[in-house]
Amino acid sequence: MKNIRLMILTILMTMITNAQAADSSSRYQAWQPPGDNSMSSSPVQNDERLKKMIDELNKLIDDADKARAADRRFIEDLRDIVNQYDWPWRKSIMQEDFTDGYMNKDSNWQIISGDFKLERGSGLHSDIQTRQPEEPTSDRNSKEEAAALLLGAILEQALNDGKGSNKQAPNADHAMIASKKTISNAFAIDINLDVRSIQGHFELGVYQGNPGGPGYRLVFLPGSNASLELQRISRRGKSIIEVAEKISATGDRIHQLQWTRAKDGNMKVILNGKDVLHSADRSYKDAFTGIDLKNLGGAFSVKQLTIHGI
Repeated sequence: MKNIRLMILTILMTMITNAQAADSSSRYQAWQPPGDNSMSSSPVQNDERLKKMIDELNKLIDDADKARAADRRFIEDLRDIVNQYDWPWRKSIMQEDFTDGYMNKDSNWQIISGDFKLERGSGLHSDIQTRQPEEPTSDRNSKEEAAALLLGAILEQALNDGKGSNKQAPNADHAMIASKKTISNAFAIDINLDVRSIQGHFELGVYQGNPGGPGYRLVFLPGSNASLELQRISRRGKSIIEVAEKISATGDRIHQLQWTRAKDGNMKVILNGKDVLHSADRSYKDAFTGIDLKNLGGAFSVKQLTIHGI
């Protein structure tokens, strides 16, 4: 029985490897936009023949499992091998290239707080300045300054006809932008993030309901001792699922992040082509209603953002 299992596993590996080799031997490769550092992706993602073969293998494995035509452990071994080459996130949900200076209209982006600017060539940019300590003032000066601020606010409201202002308040401590978009419970998110400094941190989240609401968040702190933190947000508050520490993610460069979640709740984060975080959480089983980006005290530019689902 062991010899038969080994033989079948070897055949499967050979078939998949040959399919990949056949695709890589092509004279022509998929076109990438100029300046694109090619986000991390599975080799299966752009290989229709390999997708078809994996789908057929999965169907055969499911049929064999239902009919109990093979040992349970053998079935699990087959699934493990096929899953290494499968790319189940095949439905395109969002494709954004912010470097062209435009946002896709159907993405429904909305600034929730702070300030974001589109810079052609740079992308979706946000810069939150670190608060500077204020000089101590006398009580009289403090009262005069408060009165002046109040008068200024009243005048600004009158000039804006009661509509308020979209300008960022001085020394704002964060900026958030969100897109109301249905995202399947299993997803693959790729983001190219230009880190301008090593201050502050950047958050990427999928939520249910309102931006910043229940869901999952990926927190990125750049620097020589950078870290990535995967969080679960619920009505009870924030819980840390997994942390990857002491990873290299220096400032003044573009970092490629890929965050995937499978149907069984397993999540993986790849930073610049390296696996840095693995964990699983099955708290949320329904689709998410949107994605949000949050800058807390740093300078970041989002160049490209893609979301795929199932």
